[in-house]
Amino acid sequence: MLFNKYASYLSSIDHNWYGNSDAKEMIAEFFSNAEYREWLKTVPAPRVKNMSMFEKIVDFIVRIFTGESKNLYEQLKPAFEYVLDEALSSTTVSELIDTSQSTKSSYLKSV
Repeated sequence: MLFNKYASYLSSIDHNWYGNSDAKEMIAEFFSNAEYREWLKTVPAPRVKNMSMFEKIVDFIVRIFTGESKNLYEQLKPAFEYVLDEALSSTTVSELIDTSQSTKSSYLKSV
């Protein structure tokens, strides 16, 4: 699995992050720990110029939904990054619900 290679690479850089212990923990930390995501933004992706590990993981996940469609990819990637940076950084469940309802309302007004 690709994420096993990522976890191994990240562990070689800094083994103190729990998310670097294996692929499952890396994915769990990626979605639940804002500090881990911020750290990933500082780690260069292997064999890819000008891309952080955060961007590499986002790229991989977004491509699951978009395939090779560049137009759909370019539309979905900023929304996904927003969810990771803003919505998942909320400190309470009610804040997350408020953010979700606000985003839904804005979307419905735009269509």
